[in-house]
Order: sequence, then structure tokens, then C-alpha cells
Amino acid sequence: MVGILTICDGDTANVKAGQVETRAGCQARLERQILAHAQPVMACIPQLAAPGIDYQRWAAISLAYNVGTSAVCKSSMARHFRAGRWRQGCNAILMWNRAGGRVVRGLTLRRERERAICLRGL
Repeated sequence: MVGILTICDGDTANVKAGQVETRAGCQARLERQILAHAQPVMACIPQLAAPGIDYQRWAAISLAYNVGTSAVCKSSMARHFRAGRWRQGCNAILMWNRAGGRVVRGLTLRRERERAICLRGL
């Protein structure tokens, strides 16, 4: 899409052109990436540690896995979450649907799914 090699669920770590991964390998990669992204997201949005907001926590970590923790921590979603404006934060996820400066259908669909999950329980 923008010249970045990916594998499995969008993992870009240590990927070589033409590389193939098993289902178990993809699962292991996903678990490593989620754990790696969860800690910095939780540190920059401590409100995500509150009970009862599991879906919002999941959405923030999922977004960080895709766009990076630094981008998430500086985002309007994070600002809304820090202020307790959960619904507005979930809606802000939709803004992250571009790659290479263009709207990408796959990213739009992913963000819509993330937003729908994020809004659960609100």
C-alpha cells in the first residue's frame, strides 16, 4: 500500500519479501505486538486502567498496533479518553483511515470495526 512489508495481521517487524507465516506464527506475532503496544498506551492514557472500559482499552491498543503508540498518545482519541469523553474518543478513531495521504478502504473498514467495538458499553 505504501511500500511497507507486512505479514499476518499487519506486523511489520522483521518481515522479508515473500515471507510466509503459519497460523501459530501469526498468533505469536500478534500476542507479542499487542503486549508491546499495550504498556505505552496504558502509560499515556492511564484512564484506560479503570474498570468497565475494556472495549475502549482494546480499541486504543488495536489502533496503536496499527499506527504506532506515539501517534495514539498524541491523538485526539487519547485527549478525549483522558478527559473521560469516551464516545468522542471512539468517534475519533475514524480519522485514521489514510495511508500515503489517501483514504484506504481497508483502513476505513478496520476503523469502523474498531469504533463499533469501542462504543460497546457506553
